[in-house]
Amino acid sequence: MAVWAPVADNLHWKIPFDIAVRRLGPPKPADPRAPGPLAFSDPAYFREILEKAAFADVSVTPTKFTVVGRSPRQEAELASEIGPPGRLLDEKAVDEAMRREIADEFEAAFAAHAEANGTVKLPGTVLLAKARRP
Repeated sequence: MAVWAPVADNLHWKIPFDIAVRRLGPPKPADPRAPGPLAFSDPAYFREILEKAAFADVSVTPTKFTVVGRSPRQEAELASEIGPPGRLLDEKAVDEAMRREIADEFEAAFAAHAEANGTVKLPGTVLLAKARRP
């Protein structure tokens, strides 16, 4: 099973999240284990959940890979709707005009990581769990 590692280890979320925080301020304190893509991003918590579910020989290993996006614009649009940056924009009740303005800033930041063919490649990390049922 693979789950997302923390935002800091996933530039496709970190880049736009940092921009959103700079523009809008930090998010309200929230339960880091609340439902969402980062609910299991703490390796110790992830391991604990699997062990409580009666799995044995649990290992949790950070595993690097490359997140590939079609274009800086597409990555910007996704970031403005989902994941930690999208959640922050929703929390701050950003109107459509401001959302587009911030998405344009996301796009410019992603463009710095675009290849000649337009694809965006960023380092990412998942936590890869291996376990067995006894």
